[in-house]
Amino acid sequence: MRRNKMLFRLFVAIALISLQCDAAPPPDPAVEMEKSGITLTDGSSFYTFAKNGAFSSGPLGISGRTFAGHWKLGEHHAGSAAQVIVEAKFGWDNGMSPLDEYRRIVFFIYSGTTTRYAPPKDGNGNSHDRGEMPENYYKCYWLIDELTKISKPSK
Repeated sequence: MRRNKMLFRLFVAIALISLQCDAAPPPDPAVEMEKSGITLTDGSSFYTFAKNGAFSSGPLGISGRTFAGHWKLGEHHAGSAAQVIVEAKFGWDNGMSPLDEYRRIVFFIYSGTTTRYAPPKDGNGNSHDRGEMPENYYKCYWLIDELTKISKPSK
């Protein structure tokens, strides 16, 4: 029994020593957004945060809601989700659009990586592309925390 405990401790020590303590921290989405911009997708819509602060969103198919406006970072601490606040004009592709409706959208975007889109394949290896996915997108966990109707933002 004593020998087993000693072997266990030795194994744990070796495992701890072999861990890489200098591993790079995960990419910070706020840095990625400011450096090169990112595009998110949920499979039916895209959300593009350009590095110049412009924001656009629209459907991946032929019809759906659109947003055009600007984004800015909210509260953010390195290593945590980036809070991103968008103020944008609301519209609709291939449908009736309101003339002057605006929305405030608050996103929380977690660490991820820019990924090239690859269409899904069936069991025979054939690609089945669905819609107009962006060529590259930021693959991460994200959520919309708020979507609120607002008056026209000041420039």
